[in-house]
Amino acid sequence: MTGFRALYFHYCYLLGVFPQKQNRPPRRVPHTLREDLIRAQELTDEARLLSRHRIDTLEQLNAYRSDVESQLAGLTEQRKSLYRKLRTKAVLADPAQQEHIRAEISKLSVQIKELRREVKLCGDIAQRSLTLKEKIRAAREEQQAGKAEKGRREPERGGPSD
Repeated sequence: MTGFRALYFHYCYLLGVFPQKQNRPPRRVPHTLREDLIRAQELTDEARLLSRHRIDTLEQLNAYRSDVESQLAGLTEQRKSLYRKLRTKAVLADPAQQEHIRAEISKLSVQIKELRREVKLCGDIAQRSLTLKEKIRAAREEQQAGKAEKGRREPERGGPSD
């Protein structure tokens, strides 16, 4: 994996979002990543979107987003026309046809909701991708500083007792 997908999967791994081996003790999450741990579900959803659609670059993300936005506009227009049709005299006189149109509107509303969510996720990915690399670098530096500090403290405690 490369690009956005690799970046997101690595970041989710650092946050501990993905399950790890059972025999390992849980790792401490670096301070720089804790605020994103609160939003772990959002990160997971973003990583799934990137993986599901094999998006690796910002250009691919923008192309996918524009495609989803055009689908969204088409479905919204279909739903508007169904709402208009629902108010016609012929449909108002026929309860069966009203139910059929309402069922179609409901189905379109579910699809529109999902597409809006994907557009929002694309925007979040584009915004967050700018800061992920910096956060990963800061987390590595914090971990290295913690290891170095731990290495300096251990010889002080465990000296020879003779």
